[in-house]
Amino acid sequence: MSIHPKLKSRKLILSLLAAVAPVICSYLSDEVSLHDAMKLSVTAIIGYCVSQGWVDASVTTSGGDDADEA
Repeated sequence: MSIHPKLKSRKLILSLLAAVAPVICSYLSDEVSLHDAMKLSVTAIIGYCVSQGWVDASVTTSGGDDADEA
């Protein structure tokens, strides 16, 4: 069984942790409200989308894969 390369991305794994951690903290502690935790989670998801879009755009403008040229 092979794991898709996108699922091994450190950026994806850290973004998922950043999205889940505030919600877990809000349930474990009364110091963080669920509303604030959801805002932090959405911010992490938006940050991942923006950074992945930046990477995809830089690959597109640089000419794509070098494997196609070989």
